[in-house]
Amino acid sequence: MNPTPPEPSKPSAPENSCPFPPLPEPPSNSSHSPGQMRPTTGSLPSTQITMGGGVAIFHLATARVVLCYHTRDKYWFLPKGRRDVDEDSRSGAEREGFEESGFRARVLSLPIPHRQPAPSAPLAAPTPTSTSTATTTATTTDTPHTWHHPAGAAPQSRFNTEPVRTDFQPVGRGSATQYILHWFIAETVPPAVERECDAESTSRLARGESGYVRPRRMEAGMTLRERVREDSVQEEGGDGESRESRESGERKKGSWYEPVRHEGTAVDSEEAFYTSELVPVEEALGKLTWAGMDGVARAGWEGILRRWEIEEGWEDVEGGRGKALSEM
Repeated sequence: MNPTPPEPSKPSAPENSCPFPPLPEPPSNSSHSPGQMRPTTGSLPSTQITMGGGVAIFHLATARVVLCYHTRDKYWFLPKGRRDVDEDSRSGAEREGFEESGFRARVLSLPIPHRQPAPSAPLAAPTPTSTSTATTTATTTDTPHTWHHPAGAAPQSRFNTEPVRTDFQPVGRGSATQYILHWFIAETVPPAVERECDAESTSRLARGESGYVRPRRMEAGMTLRERVREDSVQEEGGDGESRESRESGERKKGSWYEPVRHEGTAVDSEEAFYTSELVPVEEALGKLTWAGMDGVARAGWEGILRRWEIEEGWEDVEGGRGKALSEM
């Protein structure tokens, strides 16, 4: 009698497999997701509009996200708030993230589907055979832009910093003022940027100015793999070494820089009730049961996974893991 042949083994992921864990499917009966709006037509004067921004701040190297906790009302949430006058939405979201959580943050560029047009090129001189059909089609289409890009273009051309969601709600119960809140995806800053911000903040405070410093952007062309390496403490003399390691001359192999949580960043009495911590992404989804914020965190982490796949040249396979395209 012939023995039963063993089941064929599945090909293992390459050594460069994605370090970011995939997330389970969202529950189909979630009761705390925000209601979907239908497009509408209307207008409000500036006196009845308040604009704001919120952020899901990820520590990429350890697959964690910053959650705030309201110690009086007992719930978890993502940092958010009103932008200042003349402040752009992304900058306002980063600042609010810092004030409410104590973690410095900078918005990440990700492959976020959107409906915004690309920057316009100079209009070419018309020719006898030219028509305006292309322009008309581009301005009337209702198809979202996704991750398509011109052949040969760099992967970074597929990424953007658009909000992943926008919420609409009254400023307060019975209020005639409309609150419009854009949600962005951000990351904690590497140790070198943290030190830069600390130095500039100290200088500003000495001049009697606001101590908040907006972190500089991720370097153009940097990949997520390179960015994660900035937080590694494995390399001798690397920026990722902790202050204690640098002072003692010790290095902890296989460990990661821990983002700094600053104390005393609250700017009003309500924010004084907030505390915050970095929480594993999957655990955070279970804690975010207010205003559908779990959907913001999920969209952000999935965007991070997708950017990694694009930069590494991978097929979109189960769990964000699989063979490199060069091996297919």
